Amino acid sequence: MKHDDAHVQTSGTVTEIFGHRFVLETKEGKVLGDIGPKTADKVSLKTGMKVDIEGERKPSEIKVARISIGEADPISTQHDDKHFDTEWTADRARALAEAEGYSIIGEMKAKKKHFEAKANKGSHNLDIHIHRDGVREH
Repeated sequence: MKHDDAHVQTSGTVTEIFGHRFVLETKEGKVLGDIGPKTADKVSLKTGMKVDIEGERKPSEIKVARISIGEADPISTQHDDKHFDTEWTADRARALAEAEGYSIIGEMKAKKKHFEAKANKGSHNLDIHIHRDGVREH
């Protein structure tokens, strides 16, 4: 595993998958990788796949910035992180949710990295978390 402070590059075999997180068995041992929910929707990770990853080492996982599956070209990932150029406001969160088809019901609650709200989508009332990279239903 190559790393420079928090930047890490490694490769291995996917052994377990949990939504947008996965366990990667490397020569140095197991690591938890996070490709983010939007990237997880675009790629089909499966156990047994050989992957190369690079990203930022966090205390419990690697926030993957780029992933290569097998011999394929690297894919850039998207994450909810603090490195955005614009301030993350309730108005921006509401606009993102509405762009994804949600209607906010009542007040939004500001959290450290996202907003929480009750919303309606179609005929469903939902609890949602609005992150910079998209809406997650809870």
